[in-house]
Amino acid sequence: MLNPFFQQGSSGEQSLVQDLINEQLRMYGVEVHYMPRKYMTEKTLMREVVESKFDDAYPIEAYVESFDGYGDNPTLLSKFGIQQTNEITLIISKERFENYISPLMKNESNVKLSTRPKEGDLIYFPLGDRLFEIKYVEHERPFYQLQKNYVYELRCELFRIEDEIIDTGVDEIDDTLEGIEGADGDIIFQGVGLQKFTLVGTATSATAVTTVVDGAIRFIDITNRGSGYLARPRVAISSAPADITGRLFGDRSDAWHFTDSGGNITGSTGSGYEASTVYDLVGGSGSGARIFVSSVSTGTPVGAIVAATSGLRIVFGGSGYSVGDVLQIDGGNGGAHIRVARVTTLGGVTGIASAFTLGNIVVCTGSAEPNSNQLVVQSAPLVNPGSGYTVAPKIQFFTNNTDGKGTGAAGTSVLTDFGAVGIVTVTGGGSGYTTAPTITFTGVSTVSAAATAVVSAAGTISAIYLTNAGAGYTVPPTISIAVPGSSSSGNFSFNETITGGTSGATAKVRKWNAETVELDVYDVDGIFLRGETITGSSSNATSIIRVIDDGPGETGYEDNDGFETEADEILDFSEANPFGTP
Repeated sequence: MLNPFFQQGSSGEQSLVQDLINEQLRMYGVEVHYMPRKYMTEKTLMREVVESKFDDAYPIEAYVESFDGYGDNPTLLSKFGIQQTNEITLIISKERFENYISPLMKNESNVKLSTRPKEGDLIYFPLGDRLFEIKYVEHERPFYQLQKNYVYELRCELFRIEDEIIDTGVDEIDDTLEGIEGADGDIIFQGVGLQKFTLVGTATSATAVTTVVDGAIRFIDITNRGSGYLARPRVAISSAPADITGRLFGDRSDAWHFTDSGGNITGSTGSGYEASTVYDLVGGSGSGARIFVSSVSTGTPVGAIVAATSGLRIVFGGSGYSVGDVLQIDGGNGGAHIRVARVTTLGGVTGIASAFTLGNIVVCTGSAEPNSNQLVVQSAPLVNPGSGYTVAPKIQFFTNNTDGKGTGAAGTSVLTDFGAVGIVTVTGGGSGYTTAPTITFTGVSTVSAAATAVVSAAGTISAIYLTNAGAGYTVPPTISIAVPGSSSSGNFSFNETITGGTSGATAKVRKWNAETVELDVYDVDGIFLRGETITGSSSNATSIIRVIDDGPGETGYEDNDGFETEADEILDFSEANPFGTP
């Protein structure tokens, strides 16, 4: 017979028991954090959770009923890898959960159950600085004392992060995640929204040298961009003329002498000429020669050519001249003459291969480019401008044989008068480049050369293409290549938040390899930009993104695609009825 001094099932007695239990939990318990799982996406057919996150943490007192983890079962080697099987059993108050935590969760649309603790939710245990996952909720022990239950018994295992996002805003929780051992032995974090960044690392400048050639092609002028090109078209270049005899030398050493109109070496250097100017040479048995005057006298007479200047040089040799020809410098007062002391035979370019080489023909696809609705030829930079041309060769574009697409592109070559930049040879590729650096040619010229650099996947300069070979160089110019934007500093920390300096995008670190300067991230919010600087929130490490990989490789634990492929051989769940037609 039951004790008559207790009314079985009365609300007052049940409240007394609940209060006593609550007091005991507060006296002998530990303050933990309850973290409800929020289901972000799931497959509707099999209710498979694709993405979930934990962004709330509610403190609540709990009594440690038992802990089993440092005894006989701390670690297991299973077919799914090495597993930590530490277990803990916690007792929490039913009333405290229903009155405090449940109201905070009931309005969350992506929380599956808010009236009681749920399997799959997490418990943060501060004494061990660990996260435990609830595997089973026992709500009937003790079994209906005074016709009511007062506690929840939570049986938990050490949490193994896989595809979850943890961002509670509580530093003690967010920074305690431990990585798991990946297939390569490295410690990694798994998660959703995966990307891999290859960063700049230690940056070094590239170097290059060039030569000077005569009668070279300066640039290719695109006269018709064409349309419909799916790949770079082929380009045919007409052959240069045959060998040309009787060209004037380009140096002053013994090639000509100042004379008067009769050929006397004591002749006048004229007047009225301008410095840094190219003048035609008229007279004699040939044609087409031109001369560059670098400086003139400012005294009496004004504008007289300075005979001793090393800048006085033949810039285009013409053809058909003979030794002894007296040529007038056509300009100023016409009083300056030279007598030809030596001519040369220059071998004309006889084949396309010896002429010039094209770099990567740029095909336009961007919306900011002209005719962006079509695939058009944008430019045809030079690798080798050739030499020995007296007339500009013809240019013809042909459709790529592999795709047969594209038509209408046309262009003309522009021949330099003299002293063009020749082949640019990259002597040191540098490192850490994210975008093509600025190329600067330093030297005396009438038309400055210009070029673009090609950045390889490794962040080095693999080639330099001439967009303008320039003119008027007597010595090879010095090539300056802009330094990379910056080098990396510091090391990124696991699970810290990184932020893009330009885009403002954020992500969390799941793996950092300082040797390969590769950064794996998850929980990406926004769009990171190539070339922007990222900064770690806790490490303050900085670096520049060189390569962005939106589909990084598998971690060793993620075999979902393989399972799906194999399963589709048995049952195809993309069908309305994978089990057959009735």
